[in-house]
Amino acid sequence: YSDGALDPVNDAAAVDGVVAGMSIKDFKPPKEVSLTPGTGIVDFAKVLARLKQGGFTRGPLVVECLTPGELPSLAAEAVKARQFLDALTV
Repeated sequence: YSDGALDPVNDAAAVDGVVAGMSIKDFKPPKEVSLTPGTGIVDFAKVLARLKQGGFTRGPLVVECLTPGELPSLAAEAVKARQFLDALTV
């Protein structure tokens, strides 16, 4: 919610030892957040690596938003989000 002013990779150090789970939400400027994780500018691989360095090695990853659409499209976006996160957390 910083309008892109904070890089979540750098900001993750501020929560070392505190994170027990994470809301997965991507972003595109200027304020677009209704998109499927992995399709915006957040570098989730680096964010998760930095959080791991700070002690977050397991816990829930909750997908907050998907690219809007009708039910079949939403289901496909949910599958994409799951596959994206699975690839990052192997």
